[in-house]
Amino acid sequence: MTTEKVLVTGGSGFLAMHTILQLLNKGYHVKTTLRNLKKQDEVIQTM
Repeated sequence: MTTEKVLVTGGSGFLAMHTILQLLNKGYHVKTTLRNLKKQDEVIQTM
């Protein structure tokens, strides 16, 4: 398991969500940006 940090921009997008899930499953610490904060809950629930 790694302690490396990764930034994924556009976190509410289709590709970004799948990328984030894969990174989390591999043990990365992931931060993301959102253009619209109204999608924050949707992204958190997906993870």
